[in-house]
Amino acid sequence: MSDIEKVGFSFRNTLTKHEQEHASTLDSTRQELLRILEQSTTSAMPVDVQMRLTELGQYNLLPASLNVPFLLEKPRSLNAAYLRQLETKFREFFHLGNWCMFSKLDVPTVYCYTLEEFLTPLLQVMDYSAKAVQSQLEKMVTEAKQQAENGGGMYGYYLPGRGCYLNGWLLSYRTNMDPEEATRTAEVQLQIMQVLAHEKLGHGFVNSCSALGDVKTRLGLEMIEIARRFNLRSFDTPLSSLRQQQHNMLLMSSRFLEEGWATWIETYITSSMSKESVHPRYNLGALADAIANIPNNFPERDQVQTALTLCVEALFQSDAPLETMQKAIITLNQIGQIAPFDSYFTNIFNQPLPYVIGSLLVAQAELNLGTLCVPYAVLIAANLSIDLDKIGLADLEHLLLTDPRLHPDCRLAALSRLSLRSPNSLAELAERAKTDLSLSVPLELRALS
Repeated sequence: MSDIEKVGFSFRNTLTKHEQEHASTLDSTRQELLRILEQSTTSAMPVDVQMRLTELGQYNLLPASLNVPFLLEKPRSLNAAYLRQLETKFREFFHLGNWCMFSKLDVPTVYCYTLEEFLTPLLQVMDYSAKAVQSQLEKMVTEAKQQAENGGGMYGYYLPGRGCYLNGWLLSYRTNMDPEEATRTAEVQLQIMQVLAHEKLGHGFVNSCSALGDVKTRLGLEMIEIARRFNLRSFDTPLSSLRQQQHNMLLMSSRFLEEGWATWIETYITSSMSKESVHPRYNLGALADAIANIPNNFPERDQVQTALTLCVEALFQSDAPLETMQKAIITLNQIGQIAPFDSYFTNIFNQPLPYVIGSLLVAQAELNLGTLCVPYAVLIAANLSIDLDKIGLADLEHLLLTDPRLHPDCRLAALSRLSLRSPNSLAELAERAKTDLSLSVPLELRALS
């Protein structure tokens, strides 16, 4: 065995050991959560919490600030100019023109008429050989057709610095029309705008315009996420294993933020086009009902139901401290990964539980901060610049699990609880984020406070 092979073997053993320690830490965190939440929430009685949560659910979290809606005309035909209009409206409505970083989102949107056209850009950035690209492309096209037959598939993706790619083949799959003809129907037009808003203005905005996104892009972590979504093999090297571990840690600490924002901006924009798109998508009453109706035969059903109720209480009702909100978020993520519970909530909401909770947190931010402050709250939540080349995995995990101000999802939860005296005031948001929550804010916002 060569010296390089020995180093690689030792590194992989270290990663395996770390994964085992990580699993043990998560299990102890789960056990500790109930004790912490019961001590810090306003009521330790699950029945009483459930009753008050249901009462709160009668209020739909529909913000009064929607009296100035994001207006988008219905297109006569869908073309590049209209897709560009969406991005222009987004920038102008939220006054993002003064943000130099917003220019990073200025990449083409490509409506792909074939699966080959949709998948090829992805493979081109995966550093495959020309022969491997062709072989992998044929395999992925076959898999995509099978997924479509089973009601699944990927509608779009965003590549930082390259473009946003929409799967026109899949979007028109059930219309019995070719992809170009389908774009002239109202149903497909709405779906296209949903995908574009979710992928480009949602994930693309965070990945291209935030400090955390810069970290992920610089280290190629966003490509690991895209590869995971398309079930592509990562390269078997010590560095790729390290990047995978770093990606997984950041993913689990920013999932509510990214998916919540992407879901929020999707429904906020498309609700002006169609009554079928409701904004906000979820409400606490529906979540309370889903928690109350978890099937009795689920393993540890009572314990999980109690934990879920207390976690939602900590994030949306009580004045829980940051540390408690962080424990709640970590536990909700863990429950969201347990097979029967993940399937249960996904079947009810058509999205996994973290997407639902994240969307509710962003809706709570809209309610308390004002609509125009929402994207800036997202950027403040993602204003973390971590030098992953200089910090070990164990230290990174320790920081994300113990310091709520370094946890993107917890930062979002804390910001969503601020109640501005002057709704839609970016200056007050920046000042209160610093003084009330001790959170760092992007350089462009500091001058406002």
